[in-house]
Amino acid sequence: MGKQQTVVLRDGLSDHPAVLAWRRLESGDVPSSVEVLKPAKRKCAVFRLNGVAAGNGSIVAKRRERSGLDLERRFYTEVLPSMSLPTLEVHGCLECREDDSGEDQSWLFLEDAGERWYDRGASDHLDLAVRWLADLHTRSSDWAAQMPDTGPHYFQTVAEDAIRGVRASLDHPALSAEDASVLRATAAHIEAARGTGTGSRRPAP
Repeated sequence: MGKQQTVVLRDGLSDHPAVLAWRRLESGDVPSSVEVLKPAKRKCAVFRLNGVAAGNGSIVAKRRERSGLDLERRFYTEVLPSMSLPTLEVHGCLECREDDSGEDQSWLFLEDAGERWYDRGASDHLDLAVRWLADLHTRSSDWAAQMPDTGPHYFQTVAEDAIRGVRASLDHPALSAEDASVLRATAAHIEAARGTGTGSRRPAP
């Protein structure tokens, strides 16, 4: 995965949601700039706040719905510290309510990992990935039972939700006959994959 071009914000930063959340945790100066690593949407957003970490460094601010980000927070604060390999430092977590959606949201502030992307063609990257995953699986077994179920039942639920969502959209007046045909084919493919992957052909409600 290559680096994508990011938007850099330099004006009005004191009112930026990520800056407001960060300053509630750490009262300090406004960042010199904010990079939009993942544009803000209803469910998630990722920003880099420059000039707020030690040595004029940066931190990464991630926003998601509270339930979704809580698992990631626990992974960084409770699972990764048990490993023998270096991991990212957690600078803090903040729960809040977003005015635009009214949904409970959370902010997670992490050490900035920098600009070097994982390259699966690089032998040193592959070696580190294997060591990291091996260490994760051997040292965090006690946490496996506490993690959410991501087995066949989980994917059945995801597939059923997707099929229901597609079918609920079929009567939308903006859809053309071609659009509706594509959606029906999509639902059929999901239904087929769901049955193939789990051994169950039970139709989604």
